[in-house]
This record gives sequence, C-alpha cells and structure tokens, in this order.
Amino acid sequence: MNQKDMDSLIQSMLEEGSMRKKRNPIGTFKFLKRQVHFIGWKIWICQGILLIGILTMFTGIVNQPMGDVTRIIKHLLFGFSLLISAVIIPTIYRSLRYRMQEVEATTYFSTSRILLSKLIVVGVGDFIMLLGIWLCAFLKTSMRVGSITLYVFLPFLLASCGLFYIMSHCNIRFLLLESAGYYILLCAGYIIKKRFQPVIFEEHFSAFWWMVCIFLAIICLYQIDQMIKKSTFTEKEIV
Repeated sequence: MNQKDMDSLIQSMLEEGSMRKKRNPIGTFKFLKRQVHFIGWKIWICQGILLIGILTMFTGIVNQPMGDVTRIIKHLLFGFSLLISAVIIPTIYRSLRYRMQEVEATTYFSTSRILLSKLIVVGVGDFIMLLGIWLCAFLKTSMRVGSITLYVFLPFLLASCGLFYIMSHCNIRFLLLESAGYYILLCAGYIIKKRFQPVIFEEHFSAFWWMVCIFLAIICLYQIDQMIKKSTFTEKEIV
C-alpha cells in the first residue's frame, strides 16, 4: 500500500468517525421498541405456541377421570414452571455461540443494551405464560390459591437465579451442559423433598413465602446486573 492509498484510507476513517458522532443517540425505550419489532414478536410467537401446548396438555389431564389427579397437577405445575424458566437459554446461547452479538455490536448500540432488551422481551413473555398457567390451575382445579402460587412462581424464581448465575460465570461453550445439570439437580431436589416432606408447598402463600420470593427476585436482578456489567459474559470467548 503506497502513501496515497494510506492517506485515502485515513481520510475515509476520519469521515466515518465524524458521521458516527453526528448520529443522534436512541433512547432506551425507543431502542426496546426496535428490538421488539426486530426479534420480540418471533420470541413471543414461540412462547405463545409453547403456552398453548402446555394449557392443552394441562386441561386434558385435569379432565381425565383419575383418582389422585391433584398430585399429578402439582408435579405438572412444577415442571411447567421450570420449562418456562428455560426459554431464555436458547435465545442467549444462540446469540453468543454463533456470534450474533458480534454482528449486533457492529452497530452503535452497546452490547449490554442488546442483551438487556432480549432479557426484557423474554421476561415479559415468561410472565404472561406463568400467569396463564396460574389462571388455568385456579379455574380448573380445586387447589388452594397459595399452593398454586408456590408451585408456579417459586420454582421459576429458583431456576432463574441459578440460570443467571451460570450465564454470568460459565464459558458459553458449556452453558447448555451446566444448565442441564442444574435443572437435573432441581428435579432431584424436588423429588427428595416430596418424599421426605410432601407438605412443603401445601400451606398458604404466607409472609414467609412472600419474603422468599422477593429475596429470589432480588438475586435474579443482581445476577442480571452482573451479566450486563461483566465482560466475561458479553465479551468472553465463544469459539
């Protein structure tokens, strides 16, 4: 490359830098709307299909003339809650593993804002799915409100806490493996707990359980903050 080509390259880089400075920054809410338009509707359609499948299965089992259907319903609520919490895994894994974050980061949006917008989009869909399952259980079963609430929301919060911790600390190549191991531990703990203390979720949604859920929600928010701040998550090696 001769001096003329070098000068031309430098000039073009300076012009590009000048153009970037003139760009007006986009607010967080407007950026979130753009992300919803770009990827949010796709995620919500997938979550909607999953919710329809869950509700169809749930309704079919509730209407079956079985003896101890309540016990089966409780297991289903626990399993559905864990399944909903795992919806975030493919979104984040696909984004990082296949370098989609790098493509998105070539724009003037920060990687942290892209990540946060995806978490918000998935979180809104998760909440609607949990609410739909809660309403279905409330309308179609004789379970107490407190028991339904615990079986639906507590496993979700517990799973999310561990999942966000794994996302913010593990190498992305092992995300699926470590997440699967964590869910296996949760299921094993649930089985053991039901065997030796089956009435753990039978009581009403008391102040104690409110405190537990609030504590887990705070941990989730803290882990999300760590995910966004730590370069080990947003810029770790993904190859």
